[in-house]
Amino acid sequence: SYLAPYLPVAYKIGRLAVQLREGQLGDLTLDYSGDIAQHDTTPLKAAALAGVLSVVSEDHVNVVNVDIIAQRRGIKITETRGPSHDIYSNVITVNVRGSGGEAAVSGTAAHDGPHIVSVDDFWVDVPPSEGYLLLCENKDRPGMVGAVGTLMGEFGVNISFMNVGRHEKRGVALMVMALDDQ
Repeated sequence: SYLAPYLPVAYKIGRLAVQLREGQLGDLTLDYSGDIAQHDTTPLKAAALAGVLSVVSEDHVNVVNVDIIAQRRGIKITETRGPSHDIYSNVITVNVRGSGGEAAVSGTAAHDGPHIVSVDDFWVDVPPSEGYLLLCENKDRPGMVGAVGTLMGEFGVNISFMNVGRHEKRGVALMVMALDDQ
């Protein structure tokens, strides 16, 4: 189906978003931009909730039980739809709220699989990879990438991929690194 490539996107961004916020899990907002918004998004909602809960629960979420599981856990899911994104034709955003704040992660499907394209308003491009992601918010100034790279080297951790996203307000950046080891 048309939505099939976006199911792993929804799962991955849900899984990442819930790990970036602190405290008790609260509500979810799922935003669909582009042609995907014209389809029945229930499978995307199920995949996103499965990603969120994969970190905190053994519940098996599917299109049939997604609303029941959300209700049973006290999670309110709001879905919004919009036109195509400026850069990408289809984007899914998962915003997870918790007692200790919120986190928003956006993704899209590309020829090689799911790509994370935004984390809390930082534009990034993180292709699919195995292993671990390390996110590091830092001052946007020379030497930061080298300092983090050196630190990883001292701990014997190999960086397989790195991308730096800047915030609209200058002075802050987000490094996203794919690591081979924990």
